[in-house]
Amino acid sequence: MDLRRILDSTKNESIYYLNFNQDYSCFFVGKEKGFMVFNTSPLIELINLNSNPSNSTTTTTTIASTSTSISLNKPTLENCPDIVIVEGLYKSNLIAFVGKDINSYFSPNKVILYDMSNESIIAEIQYELEIKAVRLTKYGIIVVLPTQTFIYNDHKDPKLITTIETCYNEKGLIAVASFNKEYSHGIIIALPGKVQGEIQILTLQSNVNNNNNNSNSSTSNLSSFNSLISRIKAHKSSLACLSISLNGELIASASELGTLIRVFNVETRQKTNEFRRGMDKAQIYCINFNKYLNKICVSSNKGTIHIFDLDDSPSRFIRERSSVKFSLPYSNICAFFNESSSSSSQSSLSPTQKEVIESNEIELVSLCSNGYIYYLTCTTLRPPPNTDESNEISHQSYKIQKKKFFKTDNDESEEDNEEDSYNTSI
Repeated sequence: MDLRRILDSTKNESIYYLNFNQDYSCFFVGKEKGFMVFNTSPLIELINLNSNPSNSTTTTTTIASTSTSISLNKPTLENCPDIVIVEGLYKSNLIAFVGKDINSYFSPNKVILYDMSNESIIAEIQYELEIKAVRLTKYGIIVVLPTQTFIYNDHKDPKLITTIETCYNEKGLIAVASFNKEYSHGIIIALPGKVQGEIQILTLQSNVNNNNNNSNSSTSNLSSFNSLISRIKAHKSSLACLSISLNGELIASASELGTLIRVFNVETRQKTNEFRRGMDKAQIYCINFNKYLNKICVSSNKGTIHIFDLDDSPSRFIRERSSVKFSLPYSNICAFFNESSSSSSQSSLSPTQKEVIESNEIELVSLCSNGYIYYLTCTTLRPPPNTDESNEISHQSYKIQKKKFFKTDNDESEEDNEEDSYNTSI
């Protein structure tokens, strides 16, 4: 999310850019004089790169996970510029960033690929026009300009694979997913089409058999590939938001009106779901799928985060209501980061409610323009299946926890960590 383009009186003016990595396990912050990288949950600062020469030491943060140990360096880059775009490749040491100052070496028309392991620039690509967005894939780098998108193979020595023409793409809209099947692997890229409201989908499939391909590896390449472009007429007005599921099967979009969210099947290009976010015009900040492909979350400038259920209902019907709604009056991007479903006994419920019910818990994480991360949990309790009330929601409980990830010297004293909870019955 490019905060420079958002009108929000609550935003921290020192933050220029916020975005998650490919699997939402960490997030990036572009800021004045540098950038930061955080582990999403638990919140841990992994990298804080700034231009303060007095702090020129290098430290290492190690995060233990269930399968691997990830080490990331926290160096200081002397004369580091204001960073308006910063992207990474999962939790690797590879970072791509774009500076703000047109008169500096780190200009807004140049993308820098930086290796945090040895604190060195490994590649740079410069253009005549301002860069609108950057994405790293395990195969290379994708750079979005106002009317063109350039797709490169490799990171250390980027080679141009293809160029895609688009309509004027001021927001830098792009969505990328990797696929890794038994006999094929590659990437799927969604971009605005040449016509207003159109989505074009580019599939790049490697011709090289790679049965041992690692989805998080940065050593794969598309030196030999097949490409396929398909198009979807998604909206009448210009696109405002694009998203693709992690496996590349579904695409979601919203127009500049921001009232409807539409979901399409990538292979068939058919609309599968349509949701009404609201009746008033809104600016959609993000749409993201959960890993099970049965929910999407949507944030907007209306101060709400909606969760919609994806189902098999006829696509001609518009779902008028979200299943879960959080109130969060800050510019934000959100994502699912944990889900569970179980049956349990709830003694706190009234006697008229079922003793044994189905419990479905949804957890979201939200990055806000005010420098806070919010952990949002909604537990929905339903009557057991195969009963007359099985389609009715009995009870919803909400928990909101916030933590501060970005501080400045001018910050007023404020609690960095807060938690709140409330219940609703439907």
